[in-house]
This record gives sequence, C-alpha cells and structure tokens, in this order.
Amino acid sequence: MKRKRARKIATECLGAATQRAGRAVTAHYDRAFADLGLTSTQFTTLTAVRGIGSPSVNALAESVRTDRTTLTRNLSLMVRNGWVKKATAPSDRRVQTVELTDAGAALLDLALPRWRAAQAEARTALGKINPTKFRDLLGRLERLADARP
Repeated sequence: MKRKRARKIATECLGAATQRAGRAVTAHYDRAFADLGLTSTQFTTLTAVRGIGSPSVNALAESVRTDRTTLTRNLSLMVRNGWVKKATAPSDRRVQTVELTDAGAALLDLALPRWRAAQAEARTALGKINPTKFRDLLGRLERLADARP
C-alpha cells in the first residue's frame, strides 16, 4: 500500500475515528473520577449493576459490551475494593451474580456529580448535535458487532 493511500484510509476510516474518539471520551470521564480512585469503565460497570439489580456475570458482560474474561478481571479489582460482591445464583449454582455493596453504592453517589459535570462538558463539545440522535447513531455502529456474515 502506498503512503498516500494509507493516509487516506487513516483519515476516512470510521473504525479508526471511533477508536480515537472513544479513547478521548474515556480519558475525559476518567479525569472526572480520578480523585475517587474510579475509572470510567468501573463507573459504567457499577451503574449497570445498580440498574440491572443482581445480574449474572454473563448478563453484565452483555450490558457493558465486554467479554466475560475482561469483565471478570475488572470485577476482581472492584471486589477487592469492596464495591461489589459476587454470589452464587440460588436457581443455578453454576451462575455467578454481581451485587453492589454499600461501599459501591456510596461511591456511585459520590461519582454522580462528577459524571454530571463530565456529561455536560461532553454535550457542550457536541455543539448543536442532538445528543439523543448522536446516541442513536452510536447504537447503529454498536449493532455492527451483532451482525453475522
């Protein structure tokens, strides 16, 4: 591949553009939570646990769009920090569930104002773009992962 063609692909590739934007947005939210010792990935996971209730690890992985191995590694640190606990599902002893602890709930309460501020800054960065329409467009791209050849 010639250099000119590579530059053209690098500037037009939706995959590369969304990766760069994703890293930048993640860094933005990470800065917002840094003084709490929390990352944006952990915030998203804790929020999902609170929103779902006591999800299975598989259901939580689906909800936050990550693989089970990565989620399990991330959950281990959150368990050590006392933010979540794992339990065995009463209906099926092979299934592990994730529960928010009191410390995790308190951390979410502390993180909420920081999230609101970071969210407001992100919305401002979008300018006149409607945030709901923007999320819908992102959802379309997200569904590409579900497409079967």
